Amino acid sequence: MTTPQAWIHDAPREWKRIRLGQLGRFDASGIDKKSVDGEVPVAMVNYTDVYGNVTGLLRPDAHYMKVTAPPTKARGCSLRKGDVLFTPSSETADEIGAAAVVEEDMPGTVFSYHLVRFSPPPTVEHCFRRHLFNSPLVQRQLALLAKGTTRQILTRSDFRSVEVLLPPRGAQRAIADFLDRKTAAIDALIEKKERLIALLEEKRQALITQAVTKGLDPNVPMKDSGIEWLGEIPAHWEVVRFRHACRAQQGLQIPRSERLYEPCEGAVEYLTVRSIHATSEDYVREYIVNPPRRVRCQPDDVLLSRTGATGEVITDQRGAFHNNFFKVDYSRSRLDRLFLVNYLRCRPVHEYLRKMAGTTTIPDLNHGEFLAAPLLLPPLDEQKEIGEVLSRRLAEADRLAASVSRSSELLREYRQAVITAAVTGKVDVTSKEAA
Repeated sequence: MTTPQAWIHDAPREWKRIRLGQLGRFDASGIDKKSVDGEVPVAMVNYTDVYGNVTGLLRPDAHYMKVTAPPTKARGCSLRKGDVLFTPSSETADEIGAAAVVEEDMPGTVFSYHLVRFSPPPTVEHCFRRHLFNSPLVQRQLALLAKGTTRQILTRSDFRSVEVLLPPRGAQRAIADFLDRKTAAIDALIEKKERLIALLEEKRQALITQAVTKGLDPNVPMKDSGIEWLGEIPAHWEVVRFRHACRAQQGLQIPRSERLYEPCEGAVEYLTVRSIHATSEDYVREYIVNPPRRVRCQPDDVLLSRTGATGEVITDQRGAFHNNFFKVDYSRSRLDRLFLVNYLRCRPVHEYLRKMAGTTTIPDLNHGEFLAAPLLLPPLDEQKEIGEVLSRRLAEADRLAASVSRSSELLREYRQAVITAAVTGKVDVTSKEAA
């Protein structure tokens, strides 16, 4: 992988090499989400308004959080056209340092203490800023500078040390125009891919729901299930409650002081929602020593998230599970594992469990609510057939979705490569080939 230093050394001679600390000023606001009597009402740009901002722009007509600030901060932290807001923290180094540019003066709008503001001089063209500060040239340097264990952090000194390349102002405008056109075209292709992926997911869900609530035979006699959100079901299926075929074993809350960060004899991985979904190589796994047998799980066990991502089904894990999970112990004489997993994953059941968990900030599904939920029971042989047929059909759907997802990923990589080439002078943006 080409390093930022190599990009900088190979830049055109007329381009200026400069650190951000020499180029402009960084400041923080200290403004939080509180509203205090006697302070000035303001709108506040938050971390989430910058992180994941696909346009890289902050517009005055967007909806921002309403808070208050002391008069001096309300004035001093008011956003001006061209200000660049960075995210100085993230769970992983790869996601740190996202940037968004203020498109117009925004009097009465400030920025959160979770962000850092950079004020570049007029020598950095406004139209060039979002491309430069979100480019791999800047992002990779920030990722290398980030420090931390549970959360990655950047200081203002880190930001000041980042090097950028400044072309002449006319070249900046030409690069911005080129990148506006190229990235818009690439983004349109990515959007089409994402729509296709969403359609494939809908098809996947339809396959699961049809199989586990209607069966595989379209001509089978049907009956009313007696449950509005399930509708008609095959006449020979039973309708019971989960308690008639399952038990729910809740996991264990382990204090952070008792968790280890390296495996040792007698230790197993501590499974949390966060650890199960971690994709970054930087994520630090946690371990606990000699946990009770009741909270251990094997790859064949079925875990159900009871809080946070309520209703999510987790399989193929080995370790000790957090109390955010139930382990669903099921009767092998009444339930097939694959049928159970797909039944829990079908949309009507998933939505019902989420509804039972409540609509608070953090939904929480308790034992009684889960065990009282409706469970459809086809004959065991039919359950096994449904599980096997679904596995084949879903594998085909997943292969297609993976192919589309990979092509979308390649487009994103190409987008980054185009931006890198443009902001480091590797492509003549005025040539016919570039156009």
